[in-house]
Amino acid sequence: MKIKVIVDFDIFKTENPLRPIYKELGGNWVEIESDWKIFKSAIEQKKPELQKKDLENEISKIFTSMDGDIVSQKAIDDIKGKLKKASPWAYAKETGRAFIPSGEQTQAYERVQAKLKDIGLFVIETGELESFVKSVGGHGPKWITKVMTKNLKTDPELKPARNFIKRVIE
Repeated sequence: MKIKVIVDFDIFKTENPLRPIYKELGGNWVEIESDWKIFKSAIEQKKPELQKKDLENEISKIFTSMDGDIVSQKAIDDIKGKLKKASPWAYAKETGRAFIPSGEQTQAYERVQAKLKDIGLFVIETGELESFVKSVGGHGPKWITKVMTKNLKTDPELKPARNFIKRVIE
Protein backbone atom coordinates (compact mmCIF):
# COMPACT_ATOMS: atom_id res chain seq x y z
CA MET A 1 0.00 0.00 0.00
CA LYS A 2 1.41 3.34 -1.05
CA ILE A 3 1.42 6.12 1.53
CA LYS A 4 -0.11 9.43 0.49
CA VAL A 5 0.42 12.68 2.34
CA ILE A 6 -1.74 15.82 2.22
CA VAL A 7 -0.24 19.11 3.39
CA ASP A 8 -1.12 22.80 3.45
CA PHE A 9 0.48 25.14 0.92
CA ASP A 10 2.93 26.56 3.46
CA ILE A 11 4.89 23.30 3.29
CA PHE A 12 6.83 25.23 0.66
CA LYS A 13 7.92 27.89 3.16
CA THR A 14 11.02 26.05 4.36
CA GLU A 15 13.16 23.17 3.20
CA ASN A 16 12.37 21.32 6.41
CA PRO A 17 9.87 19.54 6.52
CA LEU A 18 9.39 19.53 2.72
CA ARG A 19 12.70 17.90 1.90
CA PRO A 20 12.54 15.06 4.47
CA ILE A 21 8.92 14.24 3.58
CA TYR A 22 9.73 14.25 -0.13
CA LYS A 23 12.77 12.03 0.38
CA GLU A 24 10.90 9.66 2.71
CA LEU A 25 8.26 9.15 0.03
CA GLY A 26 10.99 8.21 -2.45
CA GLY A 27 11.68 11.53 -4.15
CA ASN A 28 15.10 12.83 -5.14
CA TRP A 29 15.40 16.35 -3.67
CA VAL A 30 17.83 17.48 -6.37
CA GLU A 31 15.06 17.01 -8.97
CA ILE A 32 12.86 19.72 -7.43
CA GLU A 33 15.19 21.93 -5.40
CA SER A 34 15.95 24.57 -8.03
CA ASP A 35 12.30 24.90 -9.13
CA TRP A 36 11.19 25.08 -5.47
CA LYS A 37 13.67 27.90 -4.87
CA ILE A 38 12.35 29.81 -7.90
CA PHE A 39 8.75 30.04 -6.75
CA LYS A 40 9.61 30.22 -3.04
CA SER A 41 11.78 33.26 -3.71
CA ALA A 42 9.02 34.85 -5.79
CA ILE A 43 6.56 34.43 -2.91
CA GLU A 44 9.00 35.93 -0.42
CA GLN A 45 9.65 38.94 -2.65
CA LYS A 46 5.97 39.88 -2.68
CA LYS A 47 5.27 42.52 -0.08
CA PRO A 48 1.85 42.26 1.52
CA GLU A 49 0.12 45.56 2.00
CA LEU A 50 -0.18 46.04 5.74
CA GLN A 51 -1.38 49.54 6.41
CA LYS A 52 -0.39 51.03 9.77
CA LYS A 53 -3.85 52.48 10.35
CA ASP A 54 -5.57 49.17 9.53
CA LEU A 55 -3.31 47.25 11.90
CA GLU A 56 -3.82 49.84 14.61
CA ASN A 57 -7.62 49.59 14.21
CA GLU A 58 -7.59 45.79 14.31
CA ILE A 59 -5.45 45.68 17.46
CA SER A 60 -7.55 48.41 19.04
CA LYS A 61 -10.69 46.31 18.44
CA ILE A 62 -9.04 43.39 20.21
CA PHE A 63 -8.19 45.53 23.25
CA THR A 64 -11.65 47.12 23.29
CA SER A 65 -13.34 43.73 23.33
CA MET A 66 -11.31 42.58 26.36
CA ASP A 67 -12.71 42.49 29.87
CA GLY A 68 -10.45 43.72 32.65
CA ASP A 69 -6.78 44.68 32.55
CA ILE A 70 -5.25 41.26 31.91
CA VAL A 71 -4.40 40.41 28.31
CA SER A 72 -5.81 36.95 27.68
CA GLN A 73 -4.11 34.27 25.64
CA LYS A 74 -6.90 34.60 23.09
CA ALA A 75 -6.16 38.33 22.71
CA ILE A 76 -2.44 37.58 22.32
CA ASP A 77 -3.21 34.96 19.66
CA ASP A 78 -5.54 37.38 17.87
CA ILE A 79 -2.84 40.08 17.83
CA LYS A 80 -0.28 37.57 16.55
CA GLY A 81 -2.71 36.65 13.80
CA LYS A 82 -3.00 40.28 12.75
CA LEU A 83 0.79 40.69 12.75
CA LYS A 84 1.21 37.60 10.56
CA LYS A 85 -0.37 39.61 7.77
CA ALA A 86 3.05 41.29 7.43
CA SER A 87 4.43 38.01 6.08
CA PRO A 88 3.98 37.06 2.43
CA TRP A 89 3.62 33.47 3.63
CA ALA A 90 0.47 34.38 5.58
CA TYR A 91 -1.11 35.46 2.31
CA ALA A 92 0.34 32.50 0.44
CA LYS A 93 -1.22 30.12 2.94
CA GLU A 94 -4.60 31.83 2.53
CA THR A 95 -4.55 31.85 -1.27
CA GLY A 96 -2.13 29.11 -2.27
CA ARG A 97 -1.18 28.76 -5.91
CA ALA A 98 -2.85 32.05 -6.83
CA PHE A 99 -0.19 33.94 -4.85
CA ILE A 100 2.62 32.74 -7.14
CA PRO A 101 3.47 35.24 -9.89
CA SER A 102 2.71 34.27 -13.49
CA GLY A 103 5.34 33.03 -15.87
CA GLU A 104 8.53 31.25 -14.90
CA GLN A 105 7.58 31.05 -11.21
CA THR A 106 4.25 29.36 -11.93
CA GLN A 107 5.94 26.99 -14.39
CA ALA A 108 8.48 26.03 -11.71
CA TYR A 109 5.64 25.46 -9.24
CA GLU A 110 3.80 23.23 -11.71
CA ARG A 111 6.91 21.11 -12.25
CA VAL A 112 7.34 20.67 -8.50
CA GLN A 113 3.66 19.83 -8.04
CA ALA A 114 3.86 17.14 -10.73
CA LYS A 115 6.87 15.53 -9.00
CA LEU A 116 5.15 15.70 -5.61
CA LYS A 117 1.99 14.06 -6.92
CA ASP A 118 4.04 11.32 -8.58
CA ILE A 119 5.34 10.20 -5.19
CA GLY A 120 2.09 10.71 -3.26
CA LEU A 121 2.61 14.15 -1.72
CA PHE A 122 -0.44 16.36 -2.29
CA VAL A 123 -0.41 20.06 -1.53
CA ILE A 124 -3.69 21.89 -1.02
CA GLU A 125 -3.38 24.39 -3.85
CA THR A 126 -5.97 26.76 -2.39
CA GLY A 127 -3.78 27.28 0.68
CA GLU A 128 -5.00 25.22 3.58
CA LEU A 129 -7.62 22.64 4.48
CA GLU A 130 -9.89 25.36 5.85
CA SER A 131 -9.99 27.01 2.41
CA PHE A 132 -12.31 24.25 1.21
CA VAL A 133 -15.19 25.49 3.39
CA LYS A 134 -15.15 29.24 3.82
CA SER A 135 -18.64 29.35 5.33
CA VAL A 136 -17.29 27.73 8.50
CA GLY A 137 -15.09 29.91 10.65
CA GLY A 138 -12.28 28.78 12.88
CA HIS A 139 -9.24 26.66 12.39
CA GLY A 140 -7.99 23.16 13.14
CA PRO A 141 -10.07 20.75 15.21
CA LYS A 142 -12.87 23.28 15.85
CA TRP A 143 -13.21 23.88 12.14
CA ILE A 144 -13.20 20.15 11.36
CA THR A 145 -15.85 19.48 14.00
CA LYS A 146 -18.16 22.08 12.42
CA VAL A 147 -17.53 20.86 8.87
CA MET A 148 -18.28 17.28 9.88
CA THR A 149 -21.87 18.32 10.62
CA LYS A 150 -22.35 18.98 6.90
CA ASN A 151 -23.40 16.30 4.44
CA LEU A 152 -19.94 15.37 3.20
CA LYS A 153 -21.30 13.45 0.23
CA THR A 154 -23.71 16.02 -1.21
CA ASP A 155 -23.00 19.50 0.19
CA PRO A 156 -22.18 21.67 -2.86
CA GLU A 157 -19.61 23.71 -0.93
CA LEU A 158 -17.61 20.53 -0.35
CA LYS A 159 -17.38 19.66 -4.06
CA PRO A 160 -13.80 21.05 -4.42
CA ALA A 161 -12.74 19.00 -1.38
CA ARG A 162 -14.33 15.86 -2.81
CA ASN A 163 -12.60 16.47 -6.15
CA PHE A 164 -9.27 16.95 -4.39
CA ILE A 165 -9.67 13.66 -2.51
CA LYS A 166 -10.61 11.87 -5.75
CA ARG A 167 -7.30 13.01 -7.25
CA VAL A 168 -5.48 11.76 -4.15
CA ILE A 169 -7.02 8.28 -4.22
CA GLU A 170 -6.81 7.74 -8.00
